[in-house]
Amino acid sequence: MTPLDIKIHNENFVSIKDLSGDLNISDSKWNNLFELLIKVFEGFYFVGNRIWSNIDEYDQTLGYLSEEILIDQGEDYSEILFRLKDSSLIYNRRLASRMWDYYEYPSFVFLGSKENEQILTQGYRSKLLHDDMIERMEEIIVLYRSFEQNVLWIKGDINLTEIIKVSFH
Repeated sequence: MTPLDIKIHNENFVSIKDLSGDLNISDSKWNNLFELLIKVFEGFYFVGNRIWSNIDEYDQTLGYLSEEILIDQGEDYSEILFRLKDSSLIYNRRLASRMWDYYEYPSFVFLGSKENEQILTQGYRSKLLHDDMIERMEEIIVLYRSFEQNVLWIKGDINLTEIIKVSFH
């Protein structure tokens, strides 16, 4: 397995640096993390901000992955929130990885209850940051990429220590 530098900043905030290069969420080293989150959480979402460019395959990829588009700002999909099909992160993570690569600031959001979807949608429509969303909701985890192309950031309102331990040890 490719070496990862895992830092637990506190029980609700973790960073994982991929020491082999840019983050590729379709790599097998992420399997345990995604499989665990899919078992524990009920709703799975993709949030994208700042699309890199107009990509010909974008609409097709979006069609395969999305169950419902909740936010679509602008004709160029510069900001998007959609509910992922349940199978997308298990069987189509390569496509999910492609969508991840289309955006400068991609995120996956995992909700403990789909009942919180309206709060999620309203929050992102109001341009709230991940930290604000986590404060407003219960049972939420956000996996995202920021400025560093090789770091996966994980934040949530639950203790992430056990999730990291089970997924990477």
